[in-house]
Amino acid sequence: LGIDSYVGDVLTSIISPINRFAYTTCFIISGDFTRKLGDQHGACYDYFYEGDAEWLTYVILLFPGTLRLAQNLRLMVTTGKRFPHLVNATKYGVGLLVTLAGLVGREENFDSPWLALLYFNTVYSFLWDITMDWALIRSPNTLL
Repeated sequence: LGIDSYVGDVLTSIISPINRFAYTTCFIISGDFTRKLGDQHGACYDYFYEGDAEWLTYVILLFPGTLRLAQNLRLMVTTGKRFPHLVNATKYGVGLLVTLAGLVGREENFDSPWLALLYFNTVYSFLWDITMDWALIRSPNTLL
């Protein structure tokens, strides 16, 4: 694996801190921290989640997963091997669906399907990580 895979893995691992850093920076610079507790609809909340920069939130949250999905699909095409690249790409694809459903469906009554998708993604990613990435569990079966 090259530097592009490493960068993609690092970005994927720090999605939440990147998003929180951007929001916190806005929160401090704008003075939203002076608002009363519980009043979440300050300038930054409106800007990041309901206004002009809502697209920025989407980009921050979706870019790393999209990058890793594309890298895995490219590896599958380049090497001609579906396994492990397509299975790993599926992990990132499902993660993107979870993120999109969470962003788009937050104002809809979408809790049950989103939670089911989130649960599936969590279990899938965990099993992939412990078997393939960390090699904590190895099986003679090539799919584990």
